[in-house]
Amino acid sequence: MPDIDAVLEEPARHFYDNVASSEQRQRIDQIIRGLCSDPSIDGVATFAFHIGVPEPDARLYLDDEFRILYRLANAWTISILNIGFDGVPPQSRRDR
Repeated sequence: MPDIDAVLEEPARHFYDNVASSEQRQRIDQIIRGLCSDPSIDGVATFAFHIGVPEPDARLYLDDEFRILYRLANAWTISILNIGFDGVPPQSRRDR
């Protein structure tokens, strides 16, 4: 499998830079490295997630602390759409 890079889109970048602590950023980095190694849906921690038209379907990573919404932008890039704490609904820029 080719090397896969991750790109944090604006909502995910905002959470990473302005909400997550240093320790939480380290954990997020670890999760994203894992998703880059294997972005497939496993039904345990990663699930299919429909985000509607015109956006393509996405995938959702869940653990006891974080939820990460991502999609495969192409064969070598994962687009991280949103990051948040598990159990907290995602917020758009307008909600802040």
